[in-house]
Amino acid sequence: MLLRMFGMCYTVHMEISQEQREKIAELAERYQLRLVLLFGSQATGLTHPQSDVDIGFLAERPIEDYTTRFNMEEEVRHIFNRGDLELVDLSATTPLLQRNASRDGVLLYESEKGNFVRFQVIALRQFIETAPLRRLRHERIQELVKSL
Repeated sequence: MLLRMFGMCYTVHMEISQEQREKIAELAERYQLRLVLLFGSQATGLTHPQSDVDIGFLAERPIEDYTTRFNMEEEVRHIFNRGDLELVDLSATTPLLQRNASRDGVLLYESEKGNFVRFQVIALRQFIETAPLRRLRHERIQELVKSL
């Protein structure tokens, strides 16, 4: 485990055991998940003492039932023994978050070889296609700030 301090930021890569990977695979099969990733600061290693754990997933079908989603998140928290874990449906996030997760994510499970690569391609394409909208939003925010 590499530990280096950059001001208030540390470089620590979260270690994931084989047992944790196997439990994630069991959970993924039970909930019909296509893909499970560790992403965010724990994946990049740019953590700080309050860093949480971000786990992203793609499901075969949307998981809309709150109880199912809650139970799934509790199981993932138990697997990693972390209360500060956030479970994110990557199909319901912004192109920016999808691109970051696809670029920096650590693959924990894929139901079929190539699912992660397909997600990376789709995420990058959507990120590129929505770039003009992000630029426009940035310009509008700049205009608003100048008018204050």
